[in-house]
Amino acid sequence: QFLNKPAVFFGDALSDYQAANAFNMDFIYISGCSEWQGGKVFCESNNLIQYKNFTALIPSPPHC
Repeated sequence: QFLNKPAVFFGDALSDYQAANAFNMDFIYISGCSEWQGGKVFCESNNLIQYKNFTALIPSPPHC
């Protein structure tokens, strides 16, 4: 087995979503530089998580 599941696939195209789906992986849409027309609407319609870019996934440092 190549991947231990659960696994997450980050992508910005319909083909990325299809690949994730084919391998039973969760898909997170990264929209910032995507050329996928309708990607945001597709993800909203399918209750998929989406972020503009990866910086949204980096926690802020604690304040002193």
